[in-house]
Amino acid sequence: MQPVQVPRKDARVVRLVLVLSATMAAAIVTSGCETVDGVRDQLSERLSRDKTPAGGQAALVAEPAPNETLTGQIQEKLVELGYKPGRITGKLNSRTEAAIQDFQLDNDLRIDGRATEELLNTLTITLSNR
Repeated sequence: MQPVQVPRKDARVVRLVLVLSATMAAAIVTSGCETVDGVRDQLSERLSRDKTPAGGQAALVAEPAPNETLTGQIQEKLVELGYKPGRITGKLNSRTEAAIQDFQLDNDLRIDGRATEELLNTLTITLSNR
């Protein structure tokens, strides 16, 4: 099978499709479902169970924002490695998230685009191994 060349502008969409495909495959394997309807039902049930508190109303679960120092350090290391997170502001924006996702994809990491201490450590190790 030949590798497929994807234009850079479409890479993010392709990554999303691959992540969703892997998630669906994992759901099928782990849930024992044999049909798409069964998987959809299981995922819907799991999502509603995870997001609905005892009162019955769905609650938005906000992730804590990464601190600006951490994000700034990550942006600097991404630039050193040749990625393009945009201006180094310490704020997590769409360009920084895309650069993080590109790094994660290139290094076979879980693709989530989040600025974390673990990511900073991985970036540091990657730079030291150059």
